[in-house]
Amino acid sequence: MGAIVLDMALRIFIILACLLIFVSVVYMLTRRRLNEPNSLLWLFIAFVTLVFGIFPGMAAWAADLLGIYYPPALVFVVAIIVLLLILFRATTQISKMQAQINELASTVAILREELNELGRKDEDFNSRG
Repeated sequence: MGAIVLDMALRIFIILACLLIFVSVVYMLTRRRLNEPNSLLWLFIAFVTLVFGIFPGMAAWAADLLGIYYPPALVFVVAIIVLLLILFRATTQISKMQAQINELASTVAILREELNELGRKDEDFNSRG
């Protein structure tokens, strides 16, 4: 299997894109817009992409190792798997948050009812005295 040859412009684009991802993830992490586990995932994806961008022969080697005859197909297979994992993780986080929202809504409803009941008791007390 032959090595993959990337045009220098494409290599530069991949390197710049990865650096942009690194900077964006670190920025979002410092601004608390992204939590640590998710930031590690995106940093790992950017790092792997950067390595394959700098050393395109590694993609051919990995494809050869996995029995994939067309090395660019490896990129799509890996991308699809990673996207499915990200989607699964996001779905589980959404489900967990939905359960928390339901619990919080129930708690707020109970507290609101208790507050209304205390307000009614206070009105009764003030109307007597």
